[in-house]
Amino acid sequence: MEDLKRRVASGIKKQRDEKDPEWVTLYEEFQRIMKKHLIHGQEGFTMENIKETQKDYEELFKSVEDYHTRMRRLAMNFNGDEMAARSYKHVTNSTMVSEFPAVYHIIKGSKVRLDHKIGQNQGVLDNDDFLKKMIREEARIEMKTNQTASSLTREDFNRLVESLFEEYEQEYQH
Repeated sequence: MEDLKRRVASGIKKQRDEKDPEWVTLYEEFQRIMKKHLIHGQEGFTMENIKETQKDYEELFKSVEDYHTRMRRLAMNFNGDEMAARSYKHVTNSTMVSEFPAVYHIIKGSKVRLDHKIGQNQGVLDNDDFLKKMIREEARIEMKTNQTASSLTREDFNRLVESLFEEYEQEYQH
């Protein structure tokens, strides 16, 4: 059971994303199982609660693996760009690009140009206002050039810009 617990912990830690409600749920479930296991240990283990805890860890492990698979698939839609995939997930709370094609096309198109510009001048990362303005401009360009993307609401557009900004901050500040 300790091996399974370690595998679950490793899987959760590997894809740490505190802004993703799905990840948070998996993490909270892991904590709940560990607390229950600790209580059982203090009260004295029985075969029944050992089996129950084992079953809980196995189910959580399957859920964590499913989460990883869906996030890998999502990243593949962005040519392996995990940052773009996280931004998409934060804005839509979905791993299916077909559900929110406007968000998908804006992130995919603008992210490539943003990465190129940042690669040419990493100093833009030191100026939050400039970086946010640059993200907004590139996203707006993508909205104008992609018919699917033009249907995006202002609220979703702002969430998309904020999500990309936060991901760049996370990626390059740590």
